[in-house]
Amino acid sequence: MPMIILALRIEMELIFKNTYPVFFANETHEKIGMKLLNDVVTKLLDSNLYFSRFSFFESGREAINLKFQISKK
Repeated sequence: MPMIILALRIEMELIFKNTYPVFFANETHEKIGMKLLNDVVTKLLDSNLYFSRFSFFESGREAINLKFQISKK
């Protein structure tokens, strides 16, 4: 699932940058636009942030279990 969400983020970025090249030519617009686009993808597909990270790269098994226990409360 994390790979699917990552692929969706990349594809959405390409679609928007190709559709609105003048808007995204400005560095400030690009940063704000990509942040907002990623926020929408996160809110729609992964509001609990379970799939937006590759946790096995970030931490050990104990930290992953702790995060899961906290999210259940």
